Amino acid sequence: MVRRRHQISPAPEIRALWGFREVTLADAEALGAWLGDQVLPTTFRLDAVLAAAYERLRDLRIEPRRAIGLDRLVRSTLHAFEHRVCTEVWQCLSPSTRTA
Repeated sequence: MVRRRHQISPAPEIRALWGFREVTLADAEALGAWLGDQVLPTTFRLDAVLAAAYERLRDLRIEPRRAIGLDRLVRSTLHAFEHRVCTEVWQCLSPSTRTA
């Protein structure tokens, strides 16, 4: 049986070397808002929105960690955007059309 030592992750040193930092909850919230304002009005394709999210994090020099659940964040933002659009359309309809 081979015993292995507990290895310390070099991630903090690598992040520092390349000028990146860890993502925070505030970063995730800001990313969701940015996606809703800048990306989702032009595309609903999940792969394109996810790619835009990764690009935005890279531009901001933020490491996309699993802690924020990027896929889940993108899907949640997409759902909220769709709900907002549907609500806006519904409010533009006449009362008779709403009840029909």
